[in-house]
Amino acid sequence: VERLACWDILLADDELATLVGKGDLAKGKAMLASMKEVRALDMNKDGQITQDEFTRLLDPAILAFSEALAPEFKVVPSPDESSSATEVKEVSSPDVSPLVSPSASKEKTSAPSKLLSRSRKRSPSPQKRDRSQDAPMTLCMFSASFVVTDWAGVEVIKKETEVAPGLGIDLYRWSKDGDSLSVRGACASAEALVIHIDQIGGAVAKLVAGPAALDSGLEIHAPPKAVAELKARIGEIFTEPIAALGVVLFEQTDPAGVVKTPSAALETKASLCTHNTMYAVVDWDAVKPLMQVMLNRSAAEGGCAHFGWSKSGGKLFSHEAYADGGALAAHLESAKVCQAMLLEFAALEKEEIHGPAAELERAVDAAEDSDAAFFVTLD
Repeated sequence: VERLACWDILLADDELATLVGKGDLAKGKAMLASMKEVRALDMNKDGQITQDEFTRLLDPAILAFSEALAPEFKVVPSPDESSSATEVKEVSSPDVSPLVSPSASKEKTSAPSKLLSRSRKRSPSPQKRDRSQDAPMTLCMFSASFVVTDWAGVEVIKKETEVAPGLGIDLYRWSKDGDSLSVRGACASAEALVIHIDQIGGAVAKLVAGPAALDSGLEIHAPPKAVAELKARIGEIFTEPIAALGVVLFEQTDPAGVVKTPSAALETKASLCTHNTMYAVVDWDAVKPLMQVMLNRSAAEGGCAHFGWSKSGGKLFSHEAYADGGALAAHLESAKVCQAMLLEFAALEKEEIHGPAAELERAVDAAEDSDAAFFVTLD
C-alpha cells in the first residue's frame, strides 16, 4: 500500500489507536502519528508499506519509541480525521560541504576509559525546567584532536594557550582519553573565534611538530551567518599553521538549538560535561523530525545547558552541554529510545563525552551500552 494512503487508513482507525494506546485513544493516535512522521514502517524507503513492514507496528522497540514521543504529537482523535491531523514542524537542513579536506590520518581505536572499571552510581531522572528564558543557539564552537607521545611536552605547550579574559571565549578546555588529546572551545561570535584560533595557531604547530600527531582536523560549528562570513574569508582567516590541520565548517541546522545557561557562565562552571555525536545520514527526510523531537526533549531537561545540531555534507553532529555528571547521565538514559530510532536512518561514527573525572564517574553507568569515549578534563 502507498505509504501515506496506508497512514490515512491507520490514523482513521480508532480501534487500532485504542489498542496501540492500551485503552487510551488519544495516546494511541499520537503514537501512530509519531511512527508516521519518522517513517517507522517504510524501511525500504520506496514509498510503499508491505505486509512485512506493517508488522513493525508490533515491534516492542517501535512501540516504546512511539510511546516516548507521543507527547510531542498532538492529535485530536476523530473517526473522520486522516493523517493530516498530525501537527509536525518541517525543518530544513541546508547542505554545507567541507571547505578544506582534513589531512589524512591513520585510524585509531581509543584506549578504554579507566572510568569504566570504577564503581558506578545511578543518577536520578531528569527534571523539567522552565524554558521561557531559552535563547537561540548563537555560539561558535571548534574542536581538534591529537594522538600524544609525550604528555610532559603537551603540558608545556598547553600553558602557552591559556586564554586571557575579555576575548569572548566562553569555553576553552583540553581533555584526554588514553593517548588521545582533545582541544575544544565555544566563542560568543565568529570574530572571537577567529581571534582565538589565531592566538593558539603557533602552539598547535609546536604540538604536531613534537609531542603529538594530528588525529582529526579542525572542526568549526557555527550559525549560518557566521559560516557564510568564515567561508568568504577562508583563505585570509585559516592560514598556516592552522590551514595544515584541515578545516571543516559545520553549519548549525534548523532546528538550530537553544542555549539555556548564559554562555559567559559556561567556563566558570567546573562541573560542566559535554556530549557530542557524529552520524553519517542515510535518509534526511526521516532524520529531520527526529532532530526536532530530540531537541525538544533535551531542551526540557533541567540540567541541559545547551543542545544543537550542525551539518556538513552528509554528516550530522550534535553538540550538547550539561550542568554536571548527574544531568548528563539523566539525558543519556532518556535519549536512548530516540537514538535507537535515529540509528535506523543514520550510522553513528563517533560519540564523545568530556568532563571532570568525578562528574564522568556519575555518567558511566548510563553509557555502559555505548562505545562512547570518555575524555577527562585537564587542569
